[in-house]
Amino acid sequence: MNDSPSYFRESDDNFYLLTDKEAVDYIEDSIGTGFVNGIRRIGAEGILATLEDLCSEQGLGYDLITDPELDEKQFLYGNTPYIAIVWLSEDQQDDFENFMFSHDISILLSGTVTDGEKLIDDEIVDD
Repeated sequence: MNDSPSYFRESDDNFYLLTDKEAVDYIEDSIGTGFVNGIRRIGAEGILATLEDLCSEQGLGYDLITDPELDEKQFLYGNTPYIAIVWLSEDQQDDFENFMFSHDISILLSGTVTDGEKLIDDEIVDD
């Protein structure tokens, strides 16, 4: 498939949500070029379960901002238009955003990887 890391590796990476299948396929094929740090398709359990899994190996956390156009529970646990989470460093952010916008691909900057704290819309998540 690709060489994408299966989990978040370090804090301070930003993560985006993607809806475009072709963009997801392209990013998966470009792993290893330095364009992004990783990508994971969102599982059937939803965005929150996928984030929890991405954080688990290194004991990291997330500061997640939900999509204000969707019901919070639907966004976190339900069927959303988002199909993948892509994460990248601040140094990669401008090139990533410019590429996506120049190709009319919708992205949502949805959060940051943290050292372990888990937040949703600035509220601490209880484990």
